[in-house]
Amino acid sequence: MADVLVPSLQTVVVMRAELGLLFEKLEGFVACLVALSSNYAAMREGLVQILKVLSAVYSTTRACEKEQLLALHLTDAEYSRELRTTLKSELLGRIVDLSLQAAIETLKLSLTFESVSHPHPSASSKLQLMAFAQSTIASSKDGNKGRWWMPKSLFR
Repeated sequence: MADVLVPSLQTVVVMRAELGLLFEKLEGFVACLVALSSNYAAMREGLVQILKVLSAVYSTTRACEKEQLLALHLTDAEYSRELRTTLKSELLGRIVDLSLQAAIETLKLSLTFESVSHPHPSASSKLQLMAFAQSTIASSKDGNKGRWWMPKSLFR
């Protein structure tokens, strides 16, 4: 990642700060993946998914470089301000989606690693993993934001 993605950030002309934040997150995810390296063989499918996300990040980054498709559209004076704002908003949505995809795939790999390393985890560790993976942000009737959701089937 450091050899390909990080240097390309220097040539980006639009959304550089947002892509820089994405790269920082990806560096953290890659560090997590390196920690799981002892079981790469068992996690082949998940690693392929991570590579697909990294490839999409690379393509998006390249399109933001000088005289590339997204950069041209976002900097072209012939486009109305509203249209450029809409395009920028869509690009930001794409960056956020890529960040979430990377986080989800990293979490999936962590869970796969956990199941390979500890084939029969205790009930409490299963509950902790399920609570983490299935947490949702929701509004309750009393106005609090955020609550944990657990399937009732776990408590039978």
